Amino acid sequence: MKQTITKILVSGTLAIAMIPSINTTTIHAEDYTDTDAWNTKCQSENIKTTDDYNACKAYTEYIASQTPELQKQLDDINSQKSSIEADIASYQTQLDSYQANLDTLNASIGDLESQKADIQAKIDDTQAQIEQKQADINTAQASIDSMSDKVKERMVNSQKSLRINNMIDILMGAKSLSDFLRIANGLTSITNKENEENQELVSAMDTLQSAKTVLQQSQDELASQQDELKDQEDKIQSQREVALVEQYKVQVIQTAARSQEALLAAQGSHISSNIDNISSTMNSISSSLDAYQEEINNPQPTPTPDSGNGDDPAPTDNPDTPTIDSTGWARPVYGSYRSAGTWEYPGGGIHLGYDFAVPTETPLYAAGNGVILNSVNGCGYGYLGSRCGYEQGGGYGGGNQIYLLCVVNGKLYGLIYCHMTLDSPIPKGTLVKAGDYIGLSGSSGNSSGPHCHIEVMYLGDGSNFADYARNYRGELSYGAGWAGDYDGYGRRCEAGYDAPCRIRPETIWGY
Repeated sequence: MKQTITKILVSGTLAIAMIPSINTTTIHAEDYTDTDAWNTKCQSENIKTTDDYNACKAYTEYIASQTPELQKQLDDINSQKSSIEADIASYQTQLDSYQANLDTLNASIGDLESQKADIQAKIDDTQAQIEQKQADINTAQASIDSMSDKVKERMVNSQKSLRINNMIDILMGAKSLSDFLRIANGLTSITNKENEENQELVSAMDTLQSAKTVLQQSQDELASQQDELKDQEDKIQSQREVALVEQYKVQVIQTAARSQEALLAAQGSHISSNIDNISSTMNSISSSLDAYQEEINNPQPTPTPDSGNGDDPAPTDNPDTPTIDSTGWARPVYGSYRSAGTWEYPGGGIHLGYDFAVPTETPLYAAGNGVILNSVNGCGYGYLGSRCGYEQGGGYGGGNQIYLLCVVNGKLYGLIYCHMTLDSPIPKGTLVKAGDYIGLSGSSGNSSGPHCHIEVMYLGDGSNFADYARNYRGELSYGAGWAGDYDGYGRRCEAGYDAPCRIRPETIWGY
């Protein structure tokens, strides 16, 4: 096992969809010996493609296959897939239980990692002591060798008989101070000065032996600490394996819910409850729409803010003033990571937008200059299978929503922001500039954790801005279609459809 085990991280309950509803093929032919690399690869935020999903699904299955109890848990959750998809809302409690287990395991892994770090620090300290003792020993040995050579040379020069030379050999082979003195006292030719030199030599030999003893003790301590570290790593590995399976169980349920998201939206493709109110609002600001159209289609030239080297401004976690990059678009949210991309979830399931994973109540901004066509409010914190949003005047399961009609670079676009915090969406009819605040991210509607789901539709020439707003009749997809329409994903611009058509948000903001 490697010395460092990367802790599995799962951000809140919003995990990447890993488990497809149909495909259960097990993938093999991978080398799983480098657990550090696989743990990092299979953190939820790192699973961005179907290939990532397939590899990590196989890794989880491999881990579970090593332990019968884990394999049983994996089999149990896989056997529930059909029933989960049929009645996702009833599995919210079960999901909460799995997530609580996962949070507990991750906290435990964190404690174990901290303890392991303490053990490693002790090992490093002991290793440093060993290196210092070895240096002391080397120094002492060099001193002894030098003194021994001088003593032997002096004695050889002063004693010419074979008998005395033999005694020199015996003397230099003494193993202790008492042996040395006993032999040395028998040599009548040794003077007092010479005896002092001999005493220094014996003292150095004694110091050397003491240092060697301490060195051995430190080496024994190091071996014990290394055994303790190995035990700690085994504990972490065991916890990690259990956490992998708990994460798998969470993701089975989350994926079942997310696979329904686009289909839910398609069920309510038109607003039914407040279309008259929207039309009235747009008519009441008709002159403002005409004036704003003139302004946004004929903007005064202004310097484009940049980072000082010609690059687009780098996103910040909490910008004082949201910036507009060289593409003309403003970033809709800062400090996020991708929890699901467009057009499919990794591992399966249609997904018509981009999920920006951010904490609840993170500010959201208008991506372009325009008007809020529709503002949906009234949904509290969401849950899997929730349809909240439709009765409030928006899409099924979208929770609190904003529908923004905007002009960017002379072209007309329609955007949907979903799952916002209750009471945060700004009112319909509000004229906004790119980068203006429009509400807060949340987890309302059919949501398994805090994020903002954004969809982008291309609607044609920007000169149609005012007319489009006045004639908007509540088409929630702006006429671009939903899951199941056209080639299965609605009208996608990249598939050759003209406006209205869907655009992949990743191509705009590069997340």
